[in-house]
Amino acid sequence: MSPFRNKTRYLLFFLCVIAFNNSLKAQQELGIKAGMGVSKMQGTYNKYTDFQKWEYASPSYQVGVFYNYPFNKKMGIGAELTYSNIASKHSYQKTNRDSANNIYFQQTTHVDYHLSYLTIPIHFYYQYKKVTLNVGVQQGIFLNGINKQSTTIIQSTGMDTTFVSNNYKMDKYTVGIKAGLVYKINNILSVEANYWMYNTKDEFGSAWKVHQVIFGLRYKIYPKTACATCPGGF
Repeated sequence: MSPFRNKTRYLLFFLCVIAFNNSLKAQQELGIKAGMGVSKMQGTYNKYTDFQKWEYASPSYQVGVFYNYPFNKKMGIGAELTYSNIASKHSYQKTNRDSANNIYFQQTTHVDYHLSYLTIPIHFYYQYKKVTLNVGVQQGIFLNGINKQSTTIIQSTGMDTTFVSNNYKMDKYTVGIKAGLVYKINNILSVEANYWMYNTKDEFGSAWKVHQVIFGLRYKIYPKTACATCPGGF
């Protein structure tokens, strides 16, 4: 495991201890959240390194709980526990031509990637009126993955198409950057936009950079009354 990941875990643990030790000294916030957006994996599956490739964003979603601990009326620390779905579509194509530039072999493969993570973002936030900006790190714990492939081969003997669905394993732990905006609608409901980016590798050694953008809702469970020190001035 890299020194960066170890240092990040120590930081997350330290911040959680601070929040716990001071839990009775400030008005905290607890709630649930859910959102949808898009995600995209950038990289090359090692099996197709000599192919042309195209990458496409796919629908993605996230659900979970959030917690905020204010230092004062404008700044504080937040933590979340979420289930995050990552999806991406890729196409790979390889074409062989003869001396007369005629195609005698062509393989086209379309791959749908679907990954599931338990994510733990820790961030600092700053609020201005109804808008709250947050920036921090996000730990991802890989749960499961799958890739669905359809491959069409065209050659002199004809055309053949096959469909395959495989389990797909990634690094168990990832750490990436996380940033977001929250806009207060009323005392219990807010809208948010979040961005998560991380680097990882699959079981075949393929390197990937993953992006996720989510738009969603946050519903405050506690406290129900107005809170001057909560994000967005709840």
